[in-house]
Amino acid sequence: ICILNYSTPESADYLASDVTQLKFEITRTNQTISFTLPQTMALSLTTFSLSATASSGQPVSYSSTTPVICSVNGSTLNLIKAGNCSIVATQAGTTTIAPASLTQSVSLTGPVSVSKKLICVMGKKTNVVLSKTCPKGYKPKK
Repeated sequence: ICILNYSTPESADYLASDVTQLKFEITRTNQTISFTLPQTMALSLTTFSLSATASSGQPVSYSSTTPVICSVNGSTLNLIKAGNCSIVATQAGTTTIAPASLTQSVSLTGPVSVSKKLICVMGKKTNVVLSKTCPKGYKPKK
């Protein structure tokens, strides 16, 4: 709430005015998030690319409220085990735009996809991954 007090000083032609107070609220513009997930998803996918948009055009971030079932890394949804996976898409807002969030759920079904372990190295560092390729900068161990 903003409070503005004002008055007019006395002049040769006019008396001073009483102090007048004006109260008003400064609000931020509301925004909405558009975000949908399929109703079900097979665990064999292992990952899924998340895509949400905010009506403000500002970037959206993601988090999982069920990290035992699914996790999020950036905009990638990692499918861990069967169950109900809930994802929150959030836009933090700005000084003029209000924050917004939207939760969506997907049922993860089927057995976990088992990938062959790949040992990747970069210098003296070792990284074991469950994929066909090594992370950037790493090379498969021979």
